[in-house]
Amino acid sequence: MRVLVQYVAALCTFLFSTVAALYEGSEIKDHPFEWRSSAVFSQWVHGEVKTSSDILVVDYLVYAAKFKPFFPLLLLLGLIYFIALSGVVLFHKGKFSLIMYFGVWAVMLLLAAFFIFPAHSLGMKMISIVFITSGTASGLAASLLYLIHKKEGVVVWGH
Repeated sequence: MRVLVQYVAALCTFLFSTVAALYEGSEIKDHPFEWRSSAVFSQWVHGEVKTSSDILVVDYLVYAAKFKPFFPLLLLLGLIYFIALSGVVLFHKGKFSLIMYFGVWAVMLLLAAFFIFPAHSLGMKMISIVFITSGTASGLAASLLYLIHKKEGVVVWGH
């Protein structure tokens, strides 16, 4: 029951903050001078963004993350918590699987931070810090689980 409550809370946080971030990010349509640096995905799809109708919805999130980062950060935290909780629920019996899950998740989060960190806006730097913190926590969780199971004498690598 507690896991269900955590899932619902994470999902509600994610959904609410997604809607709020999309709303705030829709301001990009009114700022054509930002299209070049904030409409990243639209440029991949359409090439040069010439009109506001060329802007993809996902770029609303990019704009919001750069200039109004509260809801994008909340969105990211809800998503990360949801994914981490899913790993614990799915792999709680498989010790090796859970260690690998957190290890791979740590690498992915740290790589995401690596690609975002050179950003110039405060919002994107804050998102990068969330990725770094979450990736480090996931890596520490994997290491701690490994050490605990090794100390208990559980064969970790051979199941």
